Amino acid sequence: MPHRPTPLVAGNWKMNMLVADGRALAAE
Repeated sequence: MPHRPTPLVAGNWKMNMLVADGRALAAE
């Protein structure tokens, strides 16, 4: 895994954050 953030990795991290937020809202 590269230490420097690539656009793909950054995109995946951002998507994961959005998915986690969606699940948190749905769980409430």
